[in-house]
This record gives sequence, C-alpha cells and structure tokens, in this order.
Amino acid sequence: MATIQQPEQTPIRNATVDATTILPSTNKDSTKSGLTHSLTIKLDEKNFLLWSQQVNDVITAHKLHRFVVNPDIPLQFASVTDRLDGKTSDEYQRWLFKDQTLFTWLLSTISNIVLPRVLNCKHSHEIWDKIHKYFNSVLKSRAHQLRFELKNTKKLARS
Repeated sequence: MATIQQPEQTPIRNATVDATTILPSTNKDSTKSGLTHSLTIKLDEKNFLLWSQQVNDVITAHKLHRFVVNPDIPLQFASVTDRLDGKTSDEYQRWLFKDQTLFTWLLSTISNIVLPRVLNCKHSHEIWDKIHKYFNSVLKSRAHQLRFELKNTKKLARS
C-alpha cells in the first residue's frame, strides 16, 4: 500500500497575512500544494502599497520572486525535433506549473476594478509588471499633484 507524503506545514502569524494561513514548507517545490493564502485585502485603486507589501511577503515566503522579477524562463522545447513533435521540456513544464499557480493566486488578490488592467496577461511576471507600472505612474502623478498644491498653498499664505 502506497503512502502519501504531505508537505510540511508551518503556521505563520503575521499582521500582513490572515492569521489562520498555513504555509507549506518553503523549499524549491513549495508551490506543489498551491498557494492558499488569503490576503486581508484585494488590490484596488487606493491600496497598492498595502497590497504590495502583503503580496511581497507571501512571494518571499515561498521563494517565488524569480517568477515575477526578471524571470528566468526555461526553453519550452529542448530541441528542434521536440518543437516539431510539440514535446515541451520537463523543466519548462515544472516552471509553467509554478508560474500558473502564482498567476492564478495573483489574480485572486486583485479586485474587479483592477482586473481589466491585467486582462491580456498570460504569466505571473506580466501581471507583476503591468500592476507595478500602472501604480508607479499613479503614485508619481499624485506626488506631483500634491507638490503643486503645496506650492500654491504657500503662495496664497504669503499674499
């Protein structure tokens, strides 16, 4: 009779992650059981910094930054023959499984208001890039607007 080995579970108590979350061990195959974290918030137009901190904590805990920051994507086909036969490499299949697990989890952390911004994404690094580019531009615009308002407030106070 075969025995099924369960992944090692480590409870985590962290203010940025739901206190009942159980993390699988953070070895290189930590996504085999899937990402089951439920964040306390979903990304919307006003909470990017808070969302980003929570998501980064989970990605760091699972050692998954290599999927979203400068991803090292293995070759899909090991040879021309494999390409013609449509046989993807084992390394690519493992990468794709982990990437799609992270991709699905990232989508689950985004509100319906923000989801259209990542509509055409196919991989986790694409979601990561689009979200960060968009919200960095929003934050820069807001900082510029606040500086402008501050200058005008100072000018009005002098007159």
